Amino acid sequence: MTGKVLDRVRETVRRYRMFSGGGLVLVAVSGGPDSMCLLHVLSRLRRELSIELRVAHLHHHMRREADRDAEMVEEFARSLGIPTTVGHADVLALAREMGTGVEEAGREARYRFFRELRDKTGARWIA
Repeated sequence: MTGKVLDRVRETVRRYRMFSGGGLVLVAVSGGPDSMCLLHVLSRLRRELSIELRVAHLHHHMRREADRDAEMVEEFARSLGIPTTVGHADVLALAREMGTGVEEAGREARYRFFRELRDKTGARWIA
């Protein structure tokens, strides 16, 4: 990881007073490059920012690769010494129940999972 990425994130966190006062941050990690990078950067800055991290990954059960994604996220988080919670959702059933498309149902499932985990863990922030 380049120092430029760390510097940019550090500057953004300070400018917008993100994570002020420290505490537990849930890091929503899908397994894609953006969220994996976010996790890596926050893990490098956690002491400096006085934050603790916990990974939140929602398994949608919609793609064959979903099991592999969840395992990859858990392995990467473990290598960084960060606990992980993997939630599960039947997004197709939720879409039928809500009368919406799968994208909207997936977003609703993720947000529900993140809120429930925030409340359960006492996290102050969701990244």
